[in-house]
Amino acid sequence: MNQSTSIPSARFFAFALCLFMLVNVLPAQEESKPRLLEVGQVYLLKTDAHTGDMGSTQPKQDVNDGKNGDNSCFIRHNIARAHLNYWYSSKKQVEEGEPDPNGEQWVDYRPPIHVLGAGRYSIRAQYREGRNRAPYPAVYVIHHQGGESRIEKGQNVPGTGGLVWLDLGRYELAKDDYIRVIDTGASSISFGHMEFTYLGPSLSAPNKDDPGFTLPILCELHGNFPNPFNAGTMIHYTLHDAAAVNLEIYDLMGRKQATLVEKQQSPGFYSIRYNPLNLSSGTYYIRLSVGYMHLTSSMIYIK
Repeated sequence: MNQSTSIPSARFFAFALCLFMLVNVLPAQEESKPRLLEVGQVYLLKTDAHTGDMGSTQPKQDVNDGKNGDNSCFIRHNIARAHLNYWYSSKKQVEEGEPDPNGEQWVDYRPPIHVLGAGRYSIRAQYREGRNRAPYPAVYVIHHQGGESRIEKGQNVPGTGGLVWLDLGRYELAKDDYIRVIDTGASSISFGHMEFTYLGPSLSAPNKDDPGFTLPILCELHGNFPNPFNAGTMIHYTLHDAAAVNLEIYDLMGRKQATLVEKQQSPGFYSIRYNPLNLSSGTYYIRLSVGYMHLTSSMIYIK
């Protein structure tokens, strides 16, 4: 009697143990896997500013050593002052142990692209504007797959002192790409959070010999990356039928600045590099003509 009742009990215990492992262990394993972003999703890279006194400015150890919740994706150099949810460079760095404010000051934003997924991203940077900011612009250097782009933005403007967002443009990012924000003087600029919106995979033409290769089903102009740009940029488009193709650059007055393609092309993926010559800084239009269809996209050139 005792033997016959012990067998179901042992089976029940084994079943309960398997159920426990299924519910509690497997989800933890799933959580450890990289989670790629979907198109339109945003990754917010936060600064690691901390203040013990919510109403005051406070110096902080300059190195990212893991203390106080330091974020390894937000790396600062010669920057020691935090205020609420942002950092700022300052000539007031005179307390013991603080770095020399007259030295080079910058912060690096290093998004975990190896986890998020390589591809095209739209980037926005946050900062706090105000009259007490540096008389010179903050310098944003974007290191991306197309090279390096540089954008300058003055923060010394009339305002409420609130946090604002700056559109840095669209870029193709892969592992180890990053954005550096530089203070070129001994005054003060601010460094807030940064947003990375996933726009889709790289637009580089796929290899026709790869398994699963298919021709595009639409005729599309995908724009240029990087954008804005201050050297060269890649213009991407797809054709689903053979057609006479014209790819041209126009200024805001409708004057043609360059013809990049003027020929018959087969269905497929195309990437054309554009290196402007004798072009002034400003906004321009890419015009793709495929038969009787015309597609346009804007781009910004910073000389």
